[in-house]
Amino acid sequence: MEPAKTRGNKAVAYFSKRTTINSMLKNLIKTTGIEIVFILFITIAFIFVPVTRVSGAYTTQPFPIDRGGESASTPTTYKGLLLRLTNNGKPTITAVDGRIGVVCVGMSNGIQECDDYVKKVLIEPFVSKINPQVKVVNCALGSHAIERWNNPAYDSVLWDSCINSKIPSAGLRPDQVRVIYHKAADQETNVSARYQYPDPKSDYFNFYNNLTTFANRVPVKFPSVQAVYTTSRSYGGFATNAIRGEPLSYEEGHALNKWLLDHPKVSGVWYGWGPYIWAPDCATGITNKNGVCYVRSDYQSDGVHPEQTAKNKISKMIHNRFLSQKWYAVSTSTTPVTITTTTSGATVTKPPPTNPDTTTTTSGATPVKPSPTNSGTSNIPTPRTNYDEELAALKTDSDDVGIVTRFLQKIILFIEWLLW
Repeated sequence: MEPAKTRGNKAVAYFSKRTTINSMLKNLIKTTGIEIVFILFITIAFIFVPVTRVSGAYTTQPFPIDRGGESASTPTTYKGLLLRLTNNGKPTITAVDGRIGVVCVGMSNGIQECDDYVKKVLIEPFVSKINPQVKVVNCALGSHAIERWNNPAYDSVLWDSCINSKIPSAGLRPDQVRVIYHKAADQETNVSARYQYPDPKSDYFNFYNNLTTFANRVPVKFPSVQAVYTTSRSYGGFATNAIRGEPLSYEEGHALNKWLLDHPKVSGVWYGWGPYIWAPDCATGITNKNGVCYVRSDYQSDGVHPEQTAKNKISKMIHNRFLSQKWYAVSTSTTPVTITTTTSGATVTKPPPTNPDTTTTTSGATPVKPSPTNSGTSNIPTPRTNYDEELAALKTDSDDVGIVTRFLQKIILFIEWLLW
């Protein structure tokens, strides 16, 4: 009989093989003897010794997705998920009768943040940088996160109210809505919050599926929409209720990132990131790429909803994200010609929009798209990596294995971390 040390070394070598999660599970279930003792030892260490590695290639602690791999001291993956924002290029947005309608949808954080943003787009320093064709309408509603926007039972207070009341009140027609800004988050996290990625019951997978359902509803409700910019939650570490805390808020960002990688377009509608607003507690000394971090006073008493200081940060991030899009930013590439409009009986002269990415059309007419130019940004999504197979494997919560499978999955991921 071979020595225990030799068999223990064989177990380590065995787990270092880069096979898929499923094949590892099949072999692991057959493991007996000293290998089981080894696994139990590792499991106990996993439970009682906190894993706080935040540098190098791998981390199990939340780290801004938009800053992965910046240097040798910053991680490149979180639990095997890439720390790099999906880049789906830039959409072409065409105005309808001189308007580009932008509609905010989402829940309570969305309505508060968008309210602040709508006020700021009308004043400096925002207004002079925005294409005057752009008109923003806030259709977000408190206590109504993505599951309710997906549920036809709530259409009357969400989609229908937006289309039939809020948009006309803002002086727009529904067919002039070309862009949706979606502050997306799961509402029903009271159960899934107990589970973290890569558990198949984690909020990560629930949110991914909800994003798919939402995308399928968009062209039904807004046939004229050309692009949807989506933003996930901000920092949840100050939340007084665990079901709104971390790493739930952070991992929803990863679910969105993966979903955008898999869905650059749905039914002809472009999908991409809005601003990446998640950032950690300022006490960590870490910010997101926008230079943002959060302090406790940025949030209301519940630690979830933003105070004005957080709204200021988020409005600026929304504005800066859109400024990178030609349909939103004022263009100075051509000589302006004055036009005259009447507002409250007074004659006002202003330059017309000259945005090269937008072509004004009348309702029902086929828009004339600008000639393609090399913007330096590819429409091809970020290349996939081999973690896709692991994600697919983890989505299957097999009845054959059940709790044992989920238990072993966690062990495997931890051992893989040790051998990274």
